[in-house]
Amino acid sequence: MSDVTPKMQLHHDAIACLEKAIIHHRKAIKYKTPDPEKGKERDNNHAAHHAGIALAHTLRALEKSHEAEKIEADEYDRSQEK
Repeated sequence: MSDVTPKMQLHHDAIACLEKAIIHHRKAIKYKTPDPEKGKERDNNHAAHHAGIALAHTLRALEKSHEAEKIEADEYDRSQEK
């Protein structure tokens, strides 16, 4: 088993959140693009729903990244005190 530090785990979590955001962003685009068979736009509400989920995952990724930066700053401060 590998030793994963809390900082590394937060970075991995942030990446996972961004991957989820990309998936939902693609779904939002899919539902917003015109449907060639029907000749009109698809469900705007469904597109907005997936865009909102994508935004939530992006914000969660930023929070995780920020937490990792705080850990890194704390580690740096402790190393400077010695």
